Amino acid sequence: MVGAGGALVLAYRPAIVAQLSNWHVLPEAERVTELYFTDYTVLPKSLAAGSHYTIAFTVHNLEHQATVYHYKLTATSDQGTEHSLGNGTFMLNHDDIHLGSADVVVPVKEPHLAIKVELYYKGFAPSNTAETIQTQSINFGVAVTGSRADGVAL
Repeated sequence: MVGAGGALVLAYRPAIVAQLSNWHVLPEAERVTELYFTDYTVLPKSLAAGSHYTIAFTVHNLEHQATVYHYKLTATSDQGTEHSLGNGTFMLNHDDIHLGSADVVVPVKEPHLAIKVELYYKGFAPSNTAETIQTQSINFGVAVTGSRADGVAL
């Protein structure tokens, strides 16, 4: 048996649930994208200037929706000079994994570089009800052997 108060709550339940959802007090699915180097144990400590290197990275979509991802690869010197190494776009459904790789040429003018994979996509930031551009990145540092800054003839 439901009393008058219980009947009132049942009648307004959809509106109550909607308001509680707007206040973010009900449990919500966490939206996450994982980005990592496919095998971080094989990242090099040094690379030869002008050599080719394959960067392997993994993206796992846990956004609870199909998502289009864009990435760019860069190499940044200690002085802040940024070299573009490549870019790309792919789409993943929820819980799909993308094994990305790109063959890049190591810039020859820098003695040290930070190699970076930057990922950007439309997603939901925590406690945000509207999609915004989300970014995340991973990087590793390398010494460049045979670079002009080393004083070694190329």
